[in-house]
Formats: sequence, structure tokens, C-alpha cells
Amino acid sequence: MPAAQQGVPLPPAALPGAAGPVLKLKFEGDAWVEIRDKSGKKIFSQLSRAGSEQTVQGEPPLSLVVGDAARVRITYNGKPVDLTPHVKKTVARLTLE
Repeated sequence: MPAAQQGVPLPPAALPGAAGPVLKLKFEGDAWVEIRDKSGKKIFSQLSRAGSEQTVQGEPPLSLVVGDAARVRITYNGKPVDLTPHVKKTVARLTLE
């Protein structure tokens, strides 16, 4: 199983044939994130610790599930993503084109 599917994200340069927009995640507190690409393939899934950052690249649309969404800051192609409208209780579910 590729490392990215085990929750160990690879830098975009290490992903053979990686294409698509760049999603950056900054964790202000411990939070769980799962990201699936256009085909539904899980490209990122892990509990990340406060103070950590992750960069994920995949073919859009990207489907995200963000646990404890208030603790995660996301930028998509350099633009901030507002999770607030997508949060139910503490979990955000959204799709980025």
C-alpha cells in the first residue's frame, strides 16, 4: 500500500505523476482529516497533531471530511477555505473543485 494511503503523506515532488491543485492543511489542534480524489481513492487519512502541517495533491474534485474542523486551517491553491458553512457539530464535509 502506498505511504500516502497509510496516513504518511508524501511531498508532491515524491508522488509519481502527481497532478492537480495543492491543498495545504495547518493544524491548530489535534484533528482527523480524510481526503478522496476524483476517483474516490483515499489520498490522505490521518490524525494530525497540533502545530503540524500537511500538503496534499490530487485530482479534483477532492472530497474532504474534517473532524474537529475548528482546529484546521485549509488553503486550496493558495486561497483560504472557509469550513464554517460545511460544519455539522464538529465535522466538516465538503468537496473542492
